[in-house]
Amino acid sequence: MNQDSEVTHWMTCQKYRQYPINFGASVYTGQKYVQELYDIGAPFFKALNYKGFGEIEFKKDEKTGRFYFIEINARTTNINSLLYKVGINFPYIAYAEMIGKPIGIKEIKHDTGIVFRYLQEDLLAIRDYTRKGQLSHGSIIKSLFRKKAPAIWSFDDPQPGFDYFGGTMKKVIRKLKGNR
Repeated sequence: MNQDSEVTHWMTCQKYRQYPINFGASVYTGQKYVQELYDIGAPFFKALNYKGFGEIEFKKDEKTGRFYFIEINARTTNINSLLYKVGINFPYIAYAEMIGKPIGIKEIKHDTGIVFRYLQEDLLAIRDYTRKGQLSHGSIIKSLFRKKAPAIWSFDDPQPGFDYFGGTMKKVIRKLKGNR
């Protein structure tokens, strides 16, 4: 939302897996165009005279198909890499608006097929969903072949991935040695 509380950049997503399962943070979420969510969310933010980044989470009732409001996040979220992959660079947009540069408009009104994946926690989620019988092996295999916006790893900038892996390995080694 710009300084006039007008939507300038938006997209919609669907959360497929979360960890802890059934109520936790998104670990596998895909960009999915749903005009109805924009039609609900944009006027809501406008009525609040909202400015800046905002994310509204909805839950779709399986029986009625209606969307119900869950929460608003007034900060960028863990799917920032997905936003960037589809062409919405929110950190840059915030910076440009702050220094008075034009920010333009970007609406993602089609399905890109790109998914955000937080690999480590997604593997834990897959384990738990399959143990509970809530996820089939076929759907897991199918999900592996979607274009990804990884949470940490990037060939363009591998250092954060190396640092994360190194930190994880240190924790594993400490645990194996008996030092918590």
